[in-house]
Amino acid sequence: MFLNHYQYNKTAVITGGAGGLGKAIALCLADAGFNIAIVDKNPQQGMAAQEEISALAPCLFIPFDITNAERCPEVFEQVYAHFHSVDVL
Repeated sequence: MFLNHYQYNKTAVITGGAGGLGKAIALCLADAGFNIAIVDKNPQQGMAAQEEISALAPCLFIPFDITNAERCPEVFEQVYAHFHSVDVL
């Protein structure tokens, strides 16, 4: 993997992380040692992705539609409260 030890204890926020390319990125970063926060509007896929990713690294799923820009700060507050950092978006 192209990443090194600097990613441990770092947190990546992945929008659309419940499926497709977003999930693939989340899995790759989890495998490299990142904490993962998945933000997705699909609760069923999000919970399933969280379960799968949690086998590799700590993972938090936040059900949220990012088109609601006014409430986006709430997402980062939740991530920060859970992992104490946001390092990659």
